[in-house]
Amino acid sequence: MLNSIEFHYLYIHGQVFDFSDRGAGVMTINTTAHVETKAGPMTSVLWVRNIVDALDNLGLDGMALAREAGIDPALFDTVESGVLVSEIVRLWELAVAASGDTAIGLSAANSFRPASMDAMGYAMMSSPTLLDALKRGVRYLGAVTSASNARLERTAQGYCLEVNLMAGIVDVQRQNHEFTTLSILKFLRWIAGPDLNPVLIEFMHAKPVDTSLYIDAFSCPIHFNSAHMAMTFSESDAARILLTANAQISAIHDQVAEQRISQLGGSENALRVKQLIVQSLPEGEPTRDDIAAKMAISSRTLQRRLQDEGQTFHEILDEVRHNLAKRYLGNEKLSLADVAHLLGFSDQSSFTRAAHRWFDTSPSKYRHQVHGRDK
Repeated sequence: MLNSIEFHYLYIHGQVFDFSDRGAGVMTINTTAHVETKAGPMTSVLWVRNIVDALDNLGLDGMALAREAGIDPALFDTVESGVLVSEIVRLWELAVAASGDTAIGLSAANSFRPASMDAMGYAMMSSPTLLDALKRGVRYLGAVTSASNARLERTAQGYCLEVNLMAGIVDVQRQNHEFTTLSILKFLRWIAGPDLNPVLIEFMHAKPVDTSLYIDAFSCPIHFNSAHMAMTFSESDAARILLTANAQISAIHDQVAEQRISQLGGSENALRVKQLIVQSLPEGEPTRDDIAAKMAISSRTLQRRLQDEGQTFHEILDEVRHNLAKRYLGNEKLSLADVAHLLGFSDQSSFTRAAHRWFDTSPSKYRHQVHGRDK
């Protein structure tokens, strides 16, 4: 159990107090500020700034890579702002290309800062136990990103925290998954004790040739090619009392986290629908009835919930297919027939018509454009 803990950050009354080794400082948070709406899901600028700084620490020019990815550096001066997740995906791609290191996500997570967890982190750290902190993490993940969701499930091994990262927006990106998983674990060790180790870590990508970095980072069994990205903690660890617990501050942090979710445009039902659509597409095009059944609600209830979030099932299905099509067509190991199948189209002609609507060209010509072979 942790005997002492250094408080480098405190989020209270609309301010982030920074007592890190970079010197004391304070950033004012305007919880009623208008955040410019962008076309797509967003992630907290605090999280993205941590990535940029981590890339700097690895000898890269993080800000230059961010600009190349399309991220406006001016965003980092506004705590309330968010970065498009498509730009974050591009940032990781550029980082791999610049470093030649496919494991750069794990390396970057060594520069993790607790403040990058935004309002969700402050709500979690003021919880009474680790289990309560995990529950708050699931509830307030939307304060960090509007592109992902999570759930906590009790299993035979303890409590499994499953994070659906950018479901329906991008296929599995190893660097993103590894950075996120290790960053979350580092945060949990920060609030619950450095000796906290999961009983299991699960990744969706294939097992790398060299797994030594994983053993050093997680100190537990690791499964690859899993159906989800997750970490499991024993019941005894879940019951750990947090020395950062504070009921009065917790209530304030909960309010700030709720406001932050609104700023980033969280849509819980739409995110869950995207996740289920991605899982269902290889079996054919899912209907609203199909997805509603998987969510254990009626089709009419799902329709109403999506309408409350300003979306429709058809729009979400088309968005998921469009985003996945861009990724799949960029992978030349997949044939066009494979891509059509993975996107749930019953025949090649249906996929071709959709591609013309999305890209104003055929799937094969779009693939040529992506790889710079367009004449």
